[in-house]
Amino acid sequence: MTGTRIDDPFRATQFAAVHAAYSHAFGARPDAFESGELTILPRLDAAPFPYIAVAFAGARGSVLSVSPDLLDVATTRRPPQHHEIVRPQFLTRFQRQDPPVEFHGPEILWALGSAPLPPALPARLRIEERDASWMNAEQASLRFPNGVGRPGVNARAERNRYAVAIVDATGEPMAVAGVFDSFGLLEIGVDVLPERQGAGLGIAVVAAAVRSILERSQTPLYGCAADNIRSQRTALSVGFLPILTEAGVS
Repeated sequence: MTGTRIDDPFRATQFAAVHAAYSHAFGARPDAFESGELTILPRLDAAPFPYIAVAFAGARGSVLSVSPDLLDVATTRRPPQHHEIVRPQFLTRFQRQDPPVEFHGPEILWALGSAPLPPALPARLRIEERDASWMNAEQASLRFPNGVGRPGVNARAERNRYAVAIVDATGEPMAVAGVFDSFGLLEIGVDVLPERQGAGLGIAVVAAAVRSILERSQTPLYGCAADNIRSQRTALSVGFLPILTEAGVS
């Protein structure tokens, strides 16, 4: 079974790049997310992060990567529908005696469906780019945990590339969209200071980050928790569309 062709060339290119990056990162064939099936694979020796099982559910195909000793269990217990692999009741089947597994997710991953227009900013605010060194130094403040990352979490210090910030007249950041590497894609994490929320700065700074990524001829990616409605609205407003749901156990 093959997937339905996407007619929009820009969207098709963006979706294909995200599918290809995640297929390659977990050892799946290039068309795994368009196969109409569930692809089950043993965890690679050079896995990008430690896990017992990690699942990526797409509209027309899904990928499940598991610890090699659990490959037979995953194969015999595959769910009726390929996209059901991200459900807790499926992933927690990979329970080991000790310690108990910890469920992570689900998270929605977003690919760009259309390029955003240049953002309009309130008076006395402007957009600046900050480098990875600034991002890593800013981590300790914990003001922008999604934008710059938290110290020692998810290897953000190594993955950070640059940030797009909306700053006031003094150069103080009000909102930050951090750009960091995820399997060769440039993922965006965003934060707006609490006192500046509700003025559209999150949408504006993400739009600016997306445009900067496209200007570099790179592929943007957005990710957020499945229950984070505000972040999902930001993604939709900027032109992202959901492409994969991710969950796992470790």
